[in-house]
This record gives sequence, C-alpha cells and structure tokens, in this order.
Amino acid sequence: MLKKAEKEKYSIFEDNIRSFLGTKGAINSQIIKTLNDKNERINFLYYNNGITIIADEIETVERSVNDAGRIFMKNTKIIKVKNPQIVNGCQTVNSIYHVLKSYSDKNKMWDDFEYTFVMVKLLQLSVEKDKKSYINIVKYNNSQNGIKYKDILAAEEFFTNLHNDLKSDYGFFLLNKQSHSNDFNNLLQSNYVEVEKMYSKAKSICDNIYVHIKQNDLKINLEKLLLALLAYHYGGYSAYMKKSELLKEGSNIYNELINKIYVMTRQQILSIYLCYLRSEISRKQSKDKKTPVTYYLLTFLKRIHIDKVVLYSDVGKYNECYSLAEKATRIYMRKMQDIEPQYNKMIKEKMNDKEIEAAIDVAKY
Repeated sequence: MLKKAEKEKYSIFEDNIRSFLGTKGAINSQIIKTLNDKNERINFLYYNNGITIIADEIETVERSVNDAGRIFMKNTKIIKVKNPQIVNGCQTVNSIYHVLKSYSDKNKMWDDFEYTFVMVKLLQLSVEKDKKSYINIVKYNNSQNGIKYKDILAAEEFFTNLHNDLKSDYGFFLLNKQSHSNDFNNLLQSNYVEVEKMYSKAKSICDNIYVHIKQNDLKINLEKLLLALLAYHYGGYSAYMKKSELLKEGSNIYNELINKIYVMTRQQILSIYLCYLRSEISRKQSKDKKTPVTYYLLTFLKRIHIDKVVLYSDVGKYNECYSLAEKATRIYMRKMQDIEPQYNKMIKEKMNDKEIEAAIDVAKY
C-alpha cells in the first residue's frame, strides 16, 4: 500500500502527527534489526504495537490472490479501503518498507516473511462528519510513543500551510513535525538542486538585511518561531517566563498568540523571525555571548513599529528599525544591570515600561 501511495504521490501519512523519523533512531533501528533476524522476525507480532488506519470506506471481499506466482488459499479475505490514512504506526510501516524494498526477488521475500505478521486496526470514519473523534483517535493512539501535545498543535493545518509556503516561496524549512529535522537532513544529502534553490531564495532576502545565513539556517524551529512572536507581541518577559505554557493543551497564552498569528501575513511572520535570527547571530558572536538579549530586542522592535510590522522588503526602514531596537536594548540592559547585576535573574524580571521608552528616546539621539 505504501509503495502504491509513493508511486501515485498520495500522502498516506498526511494526518500522522509525527511522520517517519528515519532508520537510525533507537526504536526504528530495533524494528529493522528484528525483521532482519530470521529467528526473531516470527515474534514481530508480539513485539510491535501495530498500525492504526482510518479510512472513509472499508469493504471486505473474498477472492483468490496471485502475487509473485503464489496462489493463496481460495476465499482469502481482501480489505479494500478508500482514502486510507495511517494515524499510528508510521515508524513501523516505514521500517518494514525499508527492509522489504531491499528484496529484488519476491519469492525470496515471501519465503523469509511468510510467518511474520503485524497487527492492523482499521477504522471507518468520516473526517468531515466527525472531526473531533478523528482528532482524538490520532491523539490517543500516539500518546504512548513520545508524542506531546505540542506535536499535535504543530500538525494543525495552519502550521502545515505555513511550512509549505515558507519552503516554496521563501526558501525556509519550518520544523513543525518531529520528522522534519530528519526530512531536512535527507534533503541536504539527496537533493542538492532543491536545497540550492531554497538557499538562493532565502539568501537573497537575508543579504539585504545583514543576516548572513548558512544552509543550516534555513531550518526554522517552530517553538523558537513562536517564542520570537510571543516576545514581539507580549514582551520578552512572556517569552522567558511562559515558555513552558506555550505549547500545552488548553494554554491561554497559545490561544491568544495564535489569534494574532492567524491575521499576520507570511512576510510579517518572516520579518519578525529574521530580526530574531539576526539578533541571535549577533549575540553568539559577541564577547560575552549574552548581548543583545534577543527577546528584549523584539520587545523594543514592537514599540518602534507601534501597530505595523516593517517588512524585510522595505530594506532601509527595516534596517533602521532593527538598529534602533538593538541600541535601545543595550541602553536598557545597562540601566537594568545597575539595579540587578545578576544577568540570569535580571532578564527574567518584568520589563519597565518607563525605562523602555527612555531607552528608545536615548537611542534615537
């Protein structure tokens, strides 16, 4: 089924919140090791949690099957599914596929795996009619395998669309699924032309605003992006102190932030992130590795912008605003360190509105 899906470019894991994590992880490498062991593979059914598939329609028919010259017993039950989605077992399916596709001789494959089985749970459910049940099935079927609620949020349609848009239009690769880091590494190794095309798009944007990126900077960690936007909209204090709440189920701060992000354009989101990236590059190159304090810089940037995000495409204005925010941040930090010399303690204090405005005024002159 996976082979056919690949051939027809059908996204069989579209609704899986994790996707394939590669063959080198502890779990997947053990699955592959078991399947490759002629004495152990017979126990695969007992070792593995199995696969869950949701489909719009499921039909059982009885007919004889001929595959690779082998005739199965008559009246073999065949399951036909319409619009199948593997919502749990992505690692199992891909690991099995990794092993089986190495067989050029189908008869040899049948001989080796004739008594190797995996449990499959098929559920007929209309996503259109019962979205809530569908989401809960995905959520709870994955709850025992290292899936956190933030992975479920990150797989929402908005972030999937943002991932696709950033990649195709701007050359950046948003890591909003656990598998995306592995996907990006595979892209670097297997598709040099596509990576160069992405890098060229991103670099043409960044060079104008003094953000000197490497290929690895094309990756945008979703949590870092959200924290940057949180610092911009709600201040650096929120980014430091509410980080643990941001991607939790029922999080008020997440709901408030996402409502703001929904009405932002892709260019606005990217413009703020690139200020974050520029500041982080500058901070890592500084002598103390601490300045400028990025989340504070984004706080100043919001005050300077007032109600309108200055886009990276407005190069002169963008660089002017960034420089002003960086100067104001350094002025503010010097003032605050006179009050609280301990850096880690100081940056987690609520920001002083009066001193913020004073720092901006001084930075202008």
